[in-house]
Amino acid sequence: MRTDGDQPVLSSGTPRGAAPLVALLLAALPIAPACGSARLQLPSGDSRPVADVRPFADEATAACRAVNSITAELALSGRAGDQRIRGRVIAGLNRGAGLRLEGLAPFGAPVFVFAGRGQTATLLLLREGRVLAGERPEAILEAIVGVRLDPADLLAALAGCPPASLAPLGGRAYGESWVVADALGDLLFLQRVAGRWRSRAWTRGALHVEYPRIGADRPERVTFRVEEPGRRVAVDLTVKVSDADINVAIPAAAFDVRVPASATPMTLEELRATGPLGNRDTR
Repeated sequence: MRTDGDQPVLSSGTPRGAAPLVALLLAALPIAPACGSARLQLPSGDSRPVADVRPFADEATAACRAVNSITAELALSGRAGDQRIRGRVIAGLNRGAGLRLEGLAPFGAPVFVFAGRGQTATLLLLREGRVLAGERPEAILEAIVGVRLDPADLLAALAGCPPASLAPLGGRAYGESWVVADALGDLLFLQRVAGRWRSRAWTRGALHVEYPRIGADRPERVTFRVEEPGRRVAVDLTVKVSDADINVAIPAAAFDVRVPASATPMTLEELRATGPLGNRDTR
């Protein structure tokens, strides 16, 4: 961790030539095929009921439930609305609902700092000198990339777990290698891989999260899709997780943003208007 002026950051490098936030994340450049991920083939067809899916779910989520903090580099690619999204983000999250995301320009300098604790967060656009403070972190995240997750649920998703609120009840087995758990209409897809059960996808309302590529203990890629009424896909975003450090201590200062006195306040509505989904009604 270094200090960039008065901003404690998670990344390293020398600031240079930062682009505006929207230009960074919504670059209208072709995305190389290597940045994408093949869709995970989820089970369908004949199935049989499973009265108690908790043993399968407990085994599948044991490793990710043990993740209390994570720092990683996230490479984003995909679409939100009619916009292409691409960019790199340095992330730091802990189970105490602390969050810090730094958007990186091509040479590695932070373009924005998005950090907070609990139910409030601050977004500072470093080049533009604008600040959005005191909003819910999930609302800011949705305005930036179209995915609404609070810090605890984002940590769980990157670690390979569904949100803690998704408590599976019954379910159905597809052959010997798939179990689909039902949690009051939300779903958790479990697959037996190399002799043990793994979490491969989950849904919560319109949000669909898949793990098309998994490592020994956690996903290497995470796909976020948001489906609007009529099954129109509003967001289709793939996140490649690299350089992950698990259960490391993140300094408390990382979740603060020191706002320069010269920064110009902005509203959540202004941020939404420049984001991938424009002024779409989010709640």
